[in-house]
Amino acid sequence: MSPSATLPERLPFRVTLAGLGQRDWPSWLGIALFLAVFLTGVLAPVLAPYDPVQPVGTPYAAPGQFGFVLGTDTIGRDVLSRTLYGIGATVPLALAVVAIGILCGGIIGTVAGILRGWVDNVLMRVADLFLALPVPLVAIAIVAALGGGTGHLLFGISLVWWPYFARIVRGEVVSLAARPHVEAARMAGVPAWRIALRHIVPGIIPTLVVLASLDVGAATLMISALSFLGLGTPQPMPELGSDAAKNVGALLQAWWIPVIPGIGVFFVTITANLAGSGARNLLGK
Repeated sequence: MSPSATLPERLPFRVTLAGLGQRDWPSWLGIALFLAVFLTGVLAPVLAPYDPVQPVGTPYAAPGQFGFVLGTDTIGRDVLSRTLYGIGATVPLALAVVAIGILCGGIIGTVAGILRGWVDNVLMRVADLFLALPVPLVAIAIVAALGGGTGHLLFGISLVWWPYFARIVRGEVVSLAARPHVEAARMAGVPAWRIALRHIVPGIIPTLVVLASLDVGAATLMISALSFLGLGTPQPMPELGSDAAKNVGALLQAWWIPVIPGIGVFFVTITANLAGSGARNLLGK
């Protein structure tokens, strides 16, 4: 099979990548906002004015009082510092959940779509089993059984996160495998692994990028929800969900203590969704 025979099938992906340079400023703005939130969390040790664990002022200081921009919590810790560190703890964990889901689901979906037959049936029935169960409840059960903590939280959520990706990737692989140039390569005796690496994997990369970017917000909400239930990062370490839960009793007396971590979750989620929509627009998905 000559290179010219494969060019028409590969052309849309190349043209899509070329479109990244177009002036689609709302899409780039969404991506830039999420990167700003991510860097804010990563640079929390530099940006935070105080130690997030140690009391540094009068408890229940209102925002702006005594020089504390977002006030202090019930024992005098700086809320701004804890929120910045909480973002730094939540966003990388959400990215890790999505990365594990993409990796595991992508591999399983690709294998199922290429090999088909009984392998496809077994793998997709396992994925369907997970998809049929309520994801939040299964994640809560797994993390609670393991005892909570960041590592167990990552494992529990990742274990139920991959089937969604596996299903979508499998459909993409089946669609790509039915194209004429892939059929021609198969009939010419090209090994399955070479077909996968040369024709299938490059075709599913844009879909995986869009799925990953759109899923970071959902993973952030899941992590915050489990942390709110006490299954995430143990106190006194800062984390958005656990900080909101621990201080929810102070809502009427000092609203900023539980509300500001919740606002942090909102900003992480909304910027992640904006970045996902921007990636989808830029990649033409």
